[in-house]
Amino acid sequence: MWLNRKLSFVLKKYFNDIEALDVHIRFYGKARGRLGSIRKKGDISIIRVNGALSSISVPDFVIDEVIAHELVHYIHGFGSNRERLYKYPHRGGVVEKELEKRGAGHLLRSSKSWLLSNWNDHLEIFLAK
Repeated sequence: MWLNRKLSFVLKKYFNDIEALDVHIRFYGKARGRLGSIRKKGDISIIRVNGALSSISVPDFVIDEVIAHELVHYIHGFGSNRERLYKYPHRGGVVEKELEKRGAGHLLRSSKSWLLSNWNDHLEIFLAK
């Protein structure tokens, strides 16, 4: 429920120009290196967020950035039924450029900073539970 509210918030704030999406979101597993992914299953796109991010100690801006990042992939045609705009999902910084264009660059910068300073320690504590 909370994750669905986060998805709605990010959609309204940064992607309000995109028509109604059939996107579902859920936590999955606990990966060290991957924070999120988007996959297409039939006509539905599913955003999967690393379960290690479900901890209350993770700032909201990290979750918001992961969701926004995956929604950029969605609008670029990766993990969705939309036309693919690029051959590769990250080449040339297209995700970062799109986040900046949409006014979400601050999420990217804040999230990167927090992850660099805290991710390894957070993950060790989280995985030890």
